[in-house]
Amino acid sequence: MGFVSLLVVASTPVVEVLLVALLGAYLASPRCGLLDPSARADINRVVYAVFTPALLLASLASTVTLQDTLSWWFMPVNIGIIFFAGGVLGWLAVLILSPPPHLRGLVIASWWGESHY
Repeated sequence: MGFVSLLVVASTPVVEVLLVALLGAYLASPRCGLLDPSARADINRVVYAVFTPALLLASLASTVTLQDTLSWWFMPVNIGIIFFAGGVLGWLAVLILSPPPHLRGLVIASWWGESHY
């Protein structure tokens, strides 16, 4: 298989997704006028809250078995430890730095959010 034919085969799915995304972006844009701003916001919420988790679950359901999930026990434990450690570090930062009262929650949330990388 030559380089050009391999490039065509590899780029075809990407181009298809980009074409569908561009069509959707145009149809949702104010220039097209198909959807008003409140309809766009509602569709955005539905896609974020319903369709994205459904796609993830459908993709995982066909490939992940019960044995796989039992062997991944350390992942939720690790997430719990990191979640707790980020909150404790944020609380310590508030104690040490003593920001104004209205910013204390923001400081703790920032430490908590940055600990998940």
